[in-house]
Amino acid sequence: NKPKRLVHDPEVGQVTELSTDEQCNLTHRAFFPEDALSLDFSCATIPLSEICYVSYGLRPNSKKGASERFVTSDVTQDTKDEIHSRPYVDGKHLDRWLPATNLWIEWGTSRSPSQFYAPTFTKLHDAGEKILLRKNTGEIPIACYDDQQFVFSASVIGAVPWHTLSGVMNRSIKKQAMYSGEKNLRGLPSRENLERISKRFGILFLLGVLNSNVITAVLRANRRHNLSIYPDDWKALPIPDVDEESQAPVIKLVDLILTAKDADPRADTSGWESEIDRLVHALYGLSAEETAAIERG
Repeated sequence: NKPKRLVHDPEVGQVTELSTDEQCNLTHRAFFPEDALSLDFSCATIPLSEICYVSYGLRPNSKKGASERFVTSDVTQDTKDEIHSRPYVDGKHLDRWLPATNLWIEWGTSRSPSQFYAPTFTKLHDAGEKILLRKNTGEIPIACYDDQQFVFSASVIGAVPWHTLSGVMNRSIKKQAMYSGEKNLRGLPSRENLERISKRFGILFLLGVLNSNVITAVLRANRRHNLSIYPDDWKALPIPDVDEESQAPVIKLVDLILTAKDADPRADTSGWESEIDRLVHALYGLSAEETAAIERG
């Protein structure tokens, strides 16, 4: 069977027939009108999963068998107090570069976080620096910087450099990597190696790359869903494997953007963002034709 693929553009009723193939040869991309983008990265790249531990956040409603039943609104509020002591974000609170706003979540009590349906592990949220990624987004991915130890929900995906979690051992992490002394029957990556790799990358460099139009184009061409970007989509993203000197110009620009956004969330940082795009294109070694294709969207 060869399914018929039709796109209604620019409005319903104006139909263009797309190419197709036998159903057994099609992938999830059959449900996306644009062709997969082919980019020839001339530089060495490394997947984000080898630099950062990437995971959903917690679900702050009561687990089955909890001594009392509660929902998210029962453990969060708009203001900070002695009980609601940790800043908390859902995906809707995130904007590019920095969180736009936040709530405060009950923390360190008899029910929080131990009685949560999916508590994750505290070191994930306690990381001194991490990148927060919105799961449900439109065409433009949302990545922002956190150095305030935000607790984040399952509508957010956290990317924490592996070396930040050095020595932290639990079942969640053991699904992705193991130390050399652990019984590694599935041939998972070495945590010692991942920690060494992660130390070579500045987190602001990673943030700049993830917010670049190159990554937007890669995700658009490979994502499995028009509205959501899943952890596996982020994990597979190719990051330029470059030295500190090459990362420095991107880090400097990201730092300028963060400073401006922290002072005024509405600050116009488009000039710096365009310069980051130009630098990232050069790091990937993209041709003029590939750059033009990305700029066209």
